[in-house]
Amino acid sequence: MGFKLVPRECSRCGQWISQQTIDRRKLIKGTKVSQAAKRAKTEGKPFGIPRKFDYNKIYELRDQKMSINNIAFYLRASRGSVQHALRIRGK
Repeated sequence: MGFKLVPRECSRCGQWISQQTIDRRKLIKGTKVSQAAKRAKTEGKPFGIPRKFDYNKIYELRDQKMSINNIAFYLRASRGSVQHALRIRGK
């Protein structure tokens, strides 16, 4: 019984690759990401994508009874981003 080939080409070399190879690459990538997150945390550095706008400004505007749609328009952000920030504040 051989390895199952999936209809996917390798992004590096263009050859067919087995499911085992795909799983191994995912495991290695996940391990590297978790190691980088731990290292950043111990060094006190931020990890991940930086925020594009200040959440405190969202909280300020919301405390002034501004609607979510108006906050999003004012900050040029999506409604979902504003809702996400307000959900974080609620925790």
